[in-house]
Amino acid sequence: MTYREEIGPRLITRVLTEWAAPDKFGTTKEFYPIWWLEGFKLWLPQFRSEILEKAASAYFIPCWASLASYIGIDLNRMPPAGSYLADVIYRLALERCCSKPPYSPDDILSLVREWLKQERWALDELRPGTDPSVFALLGES
Repeated sequence: MTYREEIGPRLITRVLTEWAAPDKFGTTKEFYPIWWLEGFKLWLPQFRSEILEKAASAYFIPCWASLASYIGIDLNRMPPAGSYLADVIYRLALERCCSKPPYSPDDILSLVREWLKQERWALDELRPGTDPSVFALLGES
């Protein structure tokens, strides 16, 4: 079985590592300014400023839809008002999106907390590179 990650980010990383890429090709921050494990931040208004800052020097912002599905986020529901994703959807795709009621920030936090309880490895990977205030928000110490 082939997973999306194997034919997307992992393949790109492997190819770019094996081939000598030109210096002007781009950096990780320009292609992946948001770490996939922190993709839930796209859904939370509390992180809108951080995402906007990282987006300023990026070619694009991956939305990490696979992470949303792992967490249990229904992609047919609108993200919370004030979140980075809500702003993008309102600006670019509102007429094609979200027939169900929008999430609240607490809804998203609850889903992320539950996922992290089940996937302790993710919490362990997040700790070294993530600001401690994120763990306080998630109820993790």
